[in-house]
Amino acid sequence: MKLKRISAFFCLLLLGSARAQGALSVADVPKIECDALYSQMKQDKGLVLLDVRAPSDFNEAHIPGAVSAPFYKLPKEAVWTKRTRLVLYCAGQGCPLSTDSARNLIKEGYTDVKVLNGGIREWILREYPVTRAAKAEAVATLRENTVFKGKTITAKQLSEYLKQAPETREGIYVLDLRPGNEFEAAHLPGAVNIPLENLQEKLKTLPAAVEVIVCGKAVERSAQAVAILNKAGFPAHSLAGGIIVWSAAGYPLAAGKPNEK
Repeated sequence: MKLKRISAFFCLLLLGSARAQGALSVADVPKIECDALYSQMKQDKGLVLLDVRAPSDFNEAHIPGAVSAPFYKLPKEAVWTKRTRLVLYCAGQGCPLSTDSARNLIKEGYTDVKVLNGGIREWILREYPVTRAAKAEAVATLRENTVFKGKTITAKQLSEYLKQAPETREGIYVLDLRPGNEFEAAHLPGAVNIPLENLQEKLKTLPAAVEVIVCGKAVERSAQAVAILNKAGFPAHSLAGGIIVWSAAGYPLAAGKPNEK
């Protein structure tokens, strides 16, 4: 009987320990601010900075000295000692990849793991250095003198800009990638309709020296359009969430036949 009680006691201990490990929350993962990381990078040679985004994102732009460690490879392919000082980052606020990866590393026994608060987006906004591929550097140069910066803009940013008097907002071109029937039902006021499939052949119809805001439904299609436009020399940005987010936020819409170029 005594042996059974002892066994039960240890079972409860083990169960409690397992629950405690499994209960590691987002709040339990330490964070580090951009300025603190920048200072630490210059002094701490043992620090390992992990970019947990997809390799294509890492190749486009990353924090100098960072290692590409995609989230889907962690912690299985972690090669560092358990006491290594690790800082993980992903795209920015709202991206859970760095926090999830950090939690998994902590569960595996890593003792010094932090997440960069705000990710690489905050790092860039604070004008800390980044390493870019030659192609990405060329795109960044395109956007040096543009109204909007970065690959994406929010519905709020565009709405605030469009409230300005027409004569102060020349040069912004809203391009809707959806099929004509969807455009006809509802679109952003002043938008022009060029379906993605026709964009390459219609590039010559775009006014010179315009900054293009791409609006669509699918993130992948908007990204393709931005890439095509950048390659052709147009600074282009994707409207985050496209017309769905714009409409949900209550911003104005227009209707009518497609004004295809």
